[in-house]
Amino acid sequence: MTIAERPWLNRLQPYQPGNRAPIADGSMASNESPLGASPDVAAAICGALAQSHRYPDPLAQELRSELASLHHVAPDQILIGNGSDELIFLLASAYLAQGGHAVCAAPPYQIDRISTYAVNARLTQVPLRDWAHNLETMAAVDADIAYMVNPHNPTGTVCTPADIRKFVARSPARLVVIDEAYIDFTDDPNAQTSIPLVAGGGVAVLRTFSKIHGLAGLRVGYLVAEREVIATLQKIRPPFSVSSVAQAAALAALRDPAHQLAVREHTLRIRAEMVLLLEQTGYPVIPSQANFLLVQTIDETEFVSAVLRHGISVRPGSSLGLPGTVRISVPTQRGLELLRGALPPVRELLQPTAAASGPVRGESMFIKNAWYVIASSDEIVHEPMKRTILGDDVVLYRKLDGGVVALDDRCAHRAYPLSAGRLVGDNIQCGYHGFEYNCAGICVRVPAQERIPERAVVQAFPVVEAHRWVWIWMGDPEKAAAVPVPDTHWMTDPAWDRVTHTRLFHSSADLIHDNLLDLTHESFLHQSTIGDEAVYENGITVEVDVQTVSVDRWMPGCHPSPLFEKATGLTLVDRWHTTEFQIPSLHVIHAGVVEPGGRREDGHLLTVLNAITPETENTAWYFYAFCRDFAVGDEAMNELLQQSLGEVLTEDEDALALQQERMETRPARLPDVLIAQDAGVAKARRILARMLAAEAKELANAGQLP
Repeated sequence: MTIAERPWLNRLQPYQPGNRAPIADGSMASNESPLGASPDVAAAICGALAQSHRYPDPLAQELRSELASLHHVAPDQILIGNGSDELIFLLASAYLAQGGHAVCAAPPYQIDRISTYAVNARLTQVPLRDWAHNLETMAAVDADIAYMVNPHNPTGTVCTPADIRKFVARSPARLVVIDEAYIDFTDDPNAQTSIPLVAGGGVAVLRTFSKIHGLAGLRVGYLVAEREVIATLQKIRPPFSVSSVAQAAALAALRDPAHQLAVREHTLRIRAEMVLLLEQTGYPVIPSQANFLLVQTIDETEFVSAVLRHGISVRPGSSLGLPGTVRISVPTQRGLELLRGALPPVRELLQPTAAASGPVRGESMFIKNAWYVIASSDEIVHEPMKRTILGDDVVLYRKLDGGVVALDDRCAHRAYPLSAGRLVGDNIQCGYHGFEYNCAGICVRVPAQERIPERAVVQAFPVVEAHRWVWIWMGDPEKAAAVPVPDTHWMTDPAWDRVTHTRLFHSSADLIHDNLLDLTHESFLHQSTIGDEAVYENGITVEVDVQTVSVDRWMPGCHPSPLFEKATGLTLVDRWHTTEFQIPSLHVIHAGVVEPGGRREDGHLLTVLNAITPETENTAWYFYAFCRDFAVGDEAMNELLQQSLGEVLTEDEDALALQQERMETRPARLPDVLIAQDAGVAKARRILARMLAAEAKELANAGQLP
């Protein structure tokens, strides 16, 4: 290919439509009218087809005249488009192209985002607050266009007319564009609409024939705005973008208010029944005034797959910018019955199983065929050191050449701890009867006799020292060589600096894993350092790759956390963090901040390593390394981060200890209540449970379990 796309298009991905269901009544992914179009539309289409050899009226004058009368505006204040999408692209071309600036909610209506980036403009996305537009923050952004979708898609929430008037008065945006695609399904559409604000200037309102009129396949939308705005858009609008068939259908639909009322009444009735059904089945629902519901679920991928087996298609929230949710359009009456039959098994599927909640008593509590960090390199010297991991005591020491030795901390004679003995060269001598063991755990000397019993052996564990941590393999030693230790090269990379901590937490490793997979606790537990509202106001995307669970959170157009405002000097940023849980022991968090609209690789980058090693069932070692690619060699920065992040770890340690205490006294009938933010937690628990079960089965087959 000899022609290249414009560079600003690199950040765009194609629009993702909802999928069709195998049966019509199961299609609940695209917010279409469940009752279809007015019966009068078919007749109007047939009549228009007789004139299909003629170009359509470029201004759709008959249609806009009737719309003008309906909305009490002049006809030249209305522009008809090939769906609202064409009109959004026209607005972007006219008022944002080549360096303009728009502001919208995050997540936005996808066409608002695509059209802005398509014309090489900047876009500030303001995270929702309580599932609705954060108008206060949006009003602080100086932009050419401020986009609102009211009711919001995909949440269905509405801003009150008073809030919108206040926003219009305060916003420095030159034009506030309010998309009212779903206005007909609000409690009071006539009171809710913002069309009266057009008269005051600086406001434009979008409407569509795709929803209550049922003409999604014909693509008809319209804009109500000041005359000057309409005249500007007409300069760049394709002249015949709305076909004569579509214009005739829109007129017929507009002239049938009885059908519109029937669609509205059906939608409100079925929507209310859906809310009751979903909540009774265990799914939290965001209150909606649209023709769809946004539903929170632990695992959206499994939800979508499970209902599809019943012939139902729904929209995964990750495709709309709200991972951990699904959007379900209001269906026909038969569609509701299909949904009623599909939900109970889905709920069972998404609840944590007994196996996912933890192993049964008597079984191994830990996965042993895996690498765990047992110590930081500077902890181990040429002296015996005891450390308990996975319920077993291990003695560690360095040989004279600096290599690390790890043995079972238990003399074969009387089980006296070898860590209480002393080193003789590279051997370790028991402090009770003087048995001496070499680095392989083989007894090489028994005082007062020449013969050494064959069974005088202690287990030696494979160890690897890499990037300032020492890793140990507590399972089958023959399997260790085939599994590389996890990559932690940031610990020694000269292009990065780091601060580290080692802590013993008085809580189970499982609680620490849960804590790292759901970082919304930062907003509440760590308010003075790394937490703020942006963390819980933005959804997550969860992916699984064999034994790695990744939880990604993108936080556009927000303030950095208090600590990183100090560290970077930035006050408004795009933020992100992606937690990769390499099951069972290591969480790698890739995080950073960049100026709004910038590329991640150009920002301040962080890699936070969290190696979690169980000590016992209810305690765990926490090896922590906070690595950064900025302010490398800055000792003042190191001191700030060492102290502040130490406080963060202490807050986590105290909170998880309290959880552990309460969970140990909790009745068995009170399991965890998981929410959408726990999607990564649920997936990781299932993988851990499967790995434990597989390892236990292997040991049982080998005769190593009772």
